[in-house]
Amino acid sequence: MSILETRDIHHDFHGLAVLFGIDLAVTEGERRAIIGPNGAGKTTLFNMITGKYIPKKGSVLLDGRDVTKRPVFWRARHGLARSFQITNIFPRQTVFESLRAAVLSKRSIRLNLYRPVTGMTSVNEEVEGLLERIGLQEQRSVQGGLLAYGQQRALEIGLTLALDPRVILLDEPTAGMSSEETRYMVDLVKRLTEGMTLIIIEHDMEVVFGLADTITVLHYGEVLASGPKDEIQQDAKVKEAYLGEGD
Repeated sequence: MSILETRDIHHDFHGLAVLFGIDLAVTEGERRAIIGPNGAGKTTLFNMITGKYIPKKGSVLLDGRDVTKRPVFWRARHGLARSFQITNIFPRQTVFESLRAAVLSKRSIRLNLYRPVTGMTSVNEEVEGLLERIGLQEQRSVQGGLLAYGQQRALEIGLTLALDPRVILLDEPTAGMSSEETRYMVDLVKRLTEGMTLIIIEHDMEVVFGLADTITVLHYGEVLASGPKDEIQQDAKVKEAYLGEGD
């Protein structure tokens, strides 16, 4: 059974149709990339999956359960975590404070005067583990907004990992990065998501082929092709519509 599915997803914005019957089935442990030209509907589909938007027609299933009308926070607490195309962190909190807030949220812990967070040993130990995993131990006391761009993206991935997700969705994880930063991020994502279900939107095809096992191609709001990356790379329709290599 698929861990994540979309069935016949349709959506429009004020009458302008953007998705036309999107069917997607991702198995547990799969590494799926969703690609397509600008305006193909990739981010809109992510927003359907994560609950930011409710589709005009169709359904979203998480682990076989219909979650189409469940809010974002509910899906996050049931294993669906997402990063955004534009870095989405707490710019005035330190790296440690940001990760700690995410861990506290996952554990549904509310702070008060009689329960100081400094005394929550297991919470702080978990944060230390996250710092090590994302390689930001030396930046633990730096405010998120003062980090280098690549470090901000690493922190954002750390915030998703803090939720102990079953499915991670990354929207353009290498957008705006230099070649060196891109290579670092690809290696980081590979390491951090090993054995997990990963879905990415990405324009850089080297990143796509480096991270994904299977690829779904969207074109004008429809699925043009979907399958193993080697097949997609050789698909004539994909070459013509997206890769720009038509005969």
